[in-house]
Amino acid sequence: MPFGSKAKAYSDSKFPTYLTAEQALADFVVLLTDLKRNLSAEGSPVVLFGGSYGGTPILQFEDIVPSTIFYDLVSDDFRRKSLGCFLTIKDSWKELDDQANEQDGLLKLSKTTLKTSGDLSDWLSSAYSYLAMVDYPLPSEFLRPLPANPIKEVCGNIDSQPKGIGTLERIYAGVNVYYNYTDIVDCFDLNDDPHGMGGWD
Repeated sequence: MPFGSKAKAYSDSKFPTYLTAEQALADFVVLLTDLKRNLSAEGSPVVLFGGSYGGTPILQFEDIVPSTIFYDLVSDDFRRKSLGCFLTIKDSWKELDDQANEQDGLLKLSKTTLKTSGDLSDWLSSAYSYLAMVDYPLPSEFLRPLPANPIKEVCGNIDSQPKGIGTLERIYAGVNVYYNYTDIVDCFDLNDDPHGMGGWD
């Protein structure tokens, strides 16, 4: 969380002005200009890499990077681990919407009240995106407790379900690795914001 905590980030009305994409780009301009000057490398090309704050600003330049590249790469992470897993996730979006459109369909998708299938889709999408960012070869607790190679674990859970298990049940088994690897969660709260992302709304 910028400035160390949500409370600190919003404690002064001037702080949120530093939390914009424009400010991130301006920070990169200052940093890169200074680095290139100090390293006598003014004519050198610049390559940006990283996640979150470090990599996101480049996505503002759609003529350099297609706007879908982030999700293309997330999808590719799952496709490379297991084509069956990738196809199950891909098929789940339509199945989720189809289920939501049935009478009492939203009630069948969640034990808590959903306003739209998008609530659940966003929750799933967040898990897949974060999994792609933390697909480390060792167990980690960076975002939450996760096993080594968590995408492999997710796909293993999806792919190993017995015949006859539906797509959405397979998805649940997979995403459970991200949201409940420690097996201590009884009921998922789709509005839970453990990473403070609501601060960007």
